[in-house]
Amino acid sequence: MQLKVGVVALVAGLQCLPATGWTQSFTITAEIVEGCAINGSTQSISVDYGTLSFGTHPAVLAGPVVGSVMLGAAPVQLQCTPNLALDLSIGAGLHASAGQRQLQHTGNTTYRVPYFLYTTPAHTTAIPTTGSTSVTVPGSGVLALPVYGVAQLPGTGLLPGAYTDSLQITVTW
Repeated sequence: MQLKVGVVALVAGLQCLPATGWTQSFTITAEIVEGCAINGSTQSISVDYGTLSFGTHPAVLAGPVVGSVMLGAAPVQLQCTPNLALDLSIGAGLHASAGQRQLQHTGNTTYRVPYFLYTTPAHTTAIPTTGSTSVTVPGSGVLALPVYGVAQLPGTGLLPGAYTDSLQITVTW
């Protein structure tokens, strides 16, 4: 008997639809916010920025050697909301000392090579180890983010081998 009561209550709760059909509307929304993606990627985090390589040099070479971050044959580009104001910062790295970025020998931590980062190929605009640099995305929405580096080789006293560092780049808006 309880089963029949439940069925009657269920049926009584339904509304009958007219034989000709029915029409109902619903709302669809989306919110578009300012933002950026690297090289047209749909990702905005965990994207490989590339490698800045100073090349291979003899241990007795003295003086500056240059390199730049490149993905393929072009500098890294951000695709952003046009005219968006960004703050760009590149950290000091894993081996910085007294505000100086340094490459460190992969097998012996006492061997290091100082290096500097710049936003221009002429090495005129330095990228600081602390703080950020303000950048405005052009009206095209495409912002090239080239990073140029200069390592200062001492000419003597370096242990042969690989020297590395890792930097964190942060773009905020």
